[in-house]
Amino acid sequence: SSSNNNNNNTRIITTEPTIIHFNNAGASPSPPVVVRAVARHMAHEVIMGGYLAARRARTDLDNVYSSVARLINAQCHSSSCFGGEAESSSPQVAARREIALVESATVGWTRIFYSMVRNLAVRAERDAVLAASNSNEEATGTTAEAKTQLLVILMSEAEYAANVVAAVKFAREQNDMTARTGVRWKVLSIPSSTYTDGEGRSHSTGIVDLDALDDMLSGRFRIDDGNDGQDRLDPESIAMVCVTHIPTNSGIINPVEEIGSRIAAFNDRWQVDDDYPALPRCFYLVDACQSAGQINIDVHTMKCHALAATGRKFIRGPRGTGFLYVRGDVADELVPTQVDHSAAPVERVPRSEGGDRDDRSSAYTCSYDLTGNGRQVGLEFCYQPGAAAFEFWESNVANKLGLGAAIDYALDSVGMQHIEKECCRLGDVLRSRLRSMDGITVYHDNADGTTRQCGIVVFTVDGVESRKVEEAMIESSDDSPRQFEVSVVPATSTPVDSANTLAGDMVRASVSYSNTLEEIELFVKKLHEVILTKPLRPYTHT
Repeated sequence: SSSNNNNNNTRIITTEPTIIHFNNAGASPSPPVVVRAVARHMAHEVIMGGYLAARRARTDLDNVYSSVARLINAQCHSSSCFGGEAESSSPQVAARREIALVESATVGWTRIFYSMVRNLAVRAERDAVLAASNSNEEATGTTAEAKTQLLVILMSEAEYAANVVAAVKFAREQNDMTARTGVRWKVLSIPSSTYTDGEGRSHSTGIVDLDALDDMLSGRFRIDDGNDGQDRLDPESIAMVCVTHIPTNSGIINPVEEIGSRIAAFNDRWQVDDDYPALPRCFYLVDACQSAGQINIDVHTMKCHALAATGRKFIRGPRGTGFLYVRGDVADELVPTQVDHSAAPVERVPRSEGGDRDDRSSAYTCSYDLTGNGRQVGLEFCYQPGAAAFEFWESNVANKLGLGAAIDYALDSVGMQHIEKECCRLGDVLRSRLRSMDGITVYHDNADGTTRQCGIVVFTVDGVESRKVEEAMIESSDDSPRQFEVSVVPATSTPVDSANTLAGDMVRASVSYSNTLEEIELFVKKLHEVILTKPLRPYTHT
């Protein structure tokens, strides 16, 4: 069958689905309104060209920022948020101070992460220089050895691999320069809470242990000192806390609001740097890649300084879309580590101090010292206000509009309260059905129902390689015509959590509000047939 949109002359072809999507944690199918929004703008680009089409869509594009702000409650209406400007600004202008549209959650996360740690490094290196100077003065003319300053990044154990790699890489590179900077970095995981099963064995829940975090923030936590001993973690060294709201490898939901309240209280206890009055002592960064569009998000109750999310998963937007939230006062102070001429516009053309700019011959024969240390005037540029400093000029306008359409559809046509309720309900049903099957082990299972879980369900089939299960579930036959799209989460996707639980690669079935109870029953039936009848290669642990 087909449907026509008479307003934009785009034609969307739809057919009876043969594939049932249980991979919403990977990439959800977009609703027709999203496809139409993307196709409509692409058609405009064909007719009038990309630049003119983008200018004509400027109002619609501005509205995307407002839609993102509504989704995560980032819209700022108080005059204190933006130096008194918000009351006289449009919602779109206010939203753009806190929202950047990016290509993915990882792009947004890494851009703000490197900006935050670079700010921390500059502060720490300055303090180290002052400390060394004071030590030398107190040594009455002799050279005193300055104490190395430690900065600690705390990360949830279920943190996504891309985030862990970025943090560890940064710490390693910085530690190679400790002798010069006087600063040493350490990346520590926040322990997960545990539970005891009926046989008395202890298991990790994958959820941040709030008691352990309290110990870290108050100086009661012990860490290895590198010499086969233990030392107390100095809370003054904690510079950043990174938490994944919902991980890629299970249905757990981390208590980001409770964590945020603790970090806010921690920051209140420590004096704010006079040189950076708007910046906290400890940054709080949330990865909402799997939670955005699946459960309600409120950045104000989270008290986070930044949050990154993607558009392709539970939001049901196009691939290659995402957003970054940065709290307004923080965004105005942080300096991005990567910029282009849109994030940092050049204010004026450099001019030679000794000649007439109209003398073209001199422009071609002299070298410009763009740093301003030599004969020529340096390059002058300024950063865009707020989160706009974290955007680049080139982007996919059609997909951005599709992201806005997806968010508006979720908020206005379906409702986040309904979406969250259905995702969690269907996830619980699927977990319960899998739990009752022989040979199936559900990962980070919440069998006693003491903690809320979402629509992501991860499991293994005893003795069978997870990749083979994935392949068998997408196959179609006369006896089993239904095809199910699931995915495999490698153990390396959450390396710390997998190291604690000794988990291998696992099958991930992720349901959304667009799925049904009937589809879950069909899924369980096919999985049962696959286990019984398919000649699957046994799994060999390496």
